[in-house]
Amino acid sequence: MLRVGPNPYGLTYTLGIQGQSPAPRDALWFTNLAEEMGAASIEFHYHHVAALSDAQIEQLKGRLTRAEIQPVISGPWPIDCLAQGFDLAIRLGVKVIRTHLSPVLSGDRSDNAFDWNEIVKKIRTEMPLLGRKFADAGLTLAIEDHQDFGSWDLLEFAELGGASVGICFDTGNPLAVAEDPIAFAHRVADKVRHVHLKDYRAHFTAEGYRLVRCPIGDGAVPLAEIAEILNARQPGLTATLEPGAHFARHIRLRSPDWWNGYDLNAGLEVDTCLQTAMRNCLPESDDWRTPVERGEPDAAVCQYERLQMERSVENMKKLGWLRK
Repeated sequence: MLRVGPNPYGLTYTLGIQGQSPAPRDALWFTNLAEEMGAASIEFHYHHVAALSDAQIEQLKGRLTRAEIQPVISGPWPIDCLAQGFDLAIRLGVKVIRTHLSPVLSGDRSDNAFDWNEIVKKIRTEMPLLGRKFADAGLTLAIEDHQDFGSWDLLEFAELGGASVGICFDTGNPLAVAEDPIAFAHRVADKVRHVHLKDYRAHFTAEGYRLVRCPIGDGAVPLAEIAEILNARQPGLTATLEPGAHFARHIRLRSPDWWNGYDLNAGLEVDTCLQTAMRNCLPESDDWRTPVERGEPDAAVCQYERLQMERSVENMKKLGWLRK
């Protein structure tokens, strides 16, 4: 059984990570939310925990222990930033630190704002050192499929990092790199150390499709099938609920340039990826924009986040993935 709880990146306005929340919430409020939903895990934004006093960290650790909630911390790349979080993680009882590896989004490795080859070279150089640092600290690094790297890439990087490096599997993001989520889960299952439960509804375009955030369980991603694969190989993984970004991700896989930077494995699962994206897809005539994209006030965005998280929790309880 997955150990499900809240993820801060589905509540970026509410938590003051993005935009101008009318009343930014902190790590203690976020922990209250986890307890209210019957969570068995919680993922903290690193800076929120770093802002706590020593006494607050001790109190928070005690609360999590009593409620049997396993914490995960999301730390920033690169190496030096991640290493700064070791002491904080150990004091809070964290076993896994999650990170993403690049600024690339929407699977677009051809984006001229970034040098894809240089990004890959740097990761290959630094990952063995990072793996040793995590091993020495007694911690695990979980590197995410953050709409940049696919399953084969992450498996290569995890191998370079050694036993202390695994994968954070974001269930929605295979759709951003033209991979089938089920096949992706099968490939990475043995190396998964943490899960982001994300769902999307697709809005198809002439170039491909937009991935539009939605409550977890209301979209295209075959969550139950993925959970079955992961539970069979690694029961008890932490998994946090992350409605997607406030800006829809346009996956332009019908554009030849979009494929620049992909290797020979890429494209093998386009058909099944498209079939998955068609599930519960948005009609072409629908307004696919989120409140942020429509320019609505931040207070309205916070309400939108709250309603999506509440709906996600409701769906998880129906699946039996959250304690009622």
